[in-house]
Amino acid sequence: MHKTRCNVGLMVVKIDMEKAFDRISWGFIDDCLRLAGFTDHWRILVSSCLSSCMMKVLWNGSTTASFKPGRGKNTLSFAGRLTLVKSVLSTTANHSMQVLYFPRSVCDSIDKKIRDFLWGRGVHIVNWAVVTQPQCIGGLGVKSTRIMNDSFLAKLGWRLLQKPKSLWCQVIIHKYMRGYSEISCMGNPGLAGCGGVVRDFTGNWVCGFATHLGICTSMVAELNGLLEGLNCAWDSGCRRLIVEMDSLSCVQLIRGSLVNLRLAGLLSKIRAMLQREWVVQVTHVYREANRLADLLANIAVLSSTRRRTWWFPPAAVLSILIQDRQEVAWPRFVRA
Repeated sequence: MHKTRCNVGLMVVKIDMEKAFDRISWGFIDDCLRLAGFTDHWRILVSSCLSSCMMKVLWNGSTTASFKPGRGKNTLSFAGRLTLVKSVLSTTANHSMQVLYFPRSVCDSIDKKIRDFLWGRGVHIVNWAVVTQPQCIGGLGVKSTRIMNDSFLAKLGWRLLQKPKSLWCQVIIHKYMRGYSEISCMGNPGLAGCGGVVRDFTGNWVCGFATHLGICTSMVAELNGLLEGLNCAWDSGCRRLIVEMDSLSCVQLIRGSLVNLRLAGLLSKIRAMLQREWVVQVTHVYREANRLADLLANIAVLSSTRRRTWWFPPAAVLSILIQDRQEVAWPRFVRA
């Protein structure tokens, strides 16, 4: 309600009247008529019907003066633009974001277009980080494209872990993953430790380690042992290394022939070590051929020290070290 200088009350009423021909561009209608073969005379008549219509409003039983309606696109309010952003612009890429990881530049470009539309040609008076906050804490509730993309993919990964037997999971696993490590393969958690030894090409002791891990699964313990061993070998100056592990599943995880999404963080650290400037070959051996590392792991489980490093062999492993130097064979018992 505004008043003029002559104290005459004025009121503006905005009426949203939806017409069928307002849903599409009038220029598009004219192009369709032209392509369909209509003459210029017919096209002018149709255009006149669209653009020259007049309306009256029934007010308190009587009609008002005629007026020409205008399209609301150019006079859209901030609240209207915010509604369009939430319902249309922010959701346009949702389908693609559920299966594709968008580059950051693409996400930033989408957010920029949303910001430009929301604030119009004026200054962006509120920081984008505030705009994307929920309304309950003072934001506008607009979704950030980066966060939405990460959320969609996290949801996909979670469903892949929770329902690996479903049809769509099996399709993805067999097509893209070349195998899958079931959650049960990680074993039941328990008190664990890892141990290993670095030896030169003649079998002489270079360094050994034993690390107490606390409560974890056997798979986590094996991978931690590999990571500790790689660090120990690198710090010792080794640049050509053959790693022997008695866990076939871990070897397959490192080679990429097996996948376990829950161990992705630990595997990424191991692969980062393998990509350094050295030559590393990871191989599988039976436990009977890995007795020295197995003994150090048992020492780690019973130890109260977080990590122990030996630059000379401790007395507890001397007998096994001597037997390995003498290439003593140990039989492997297999159930019939």
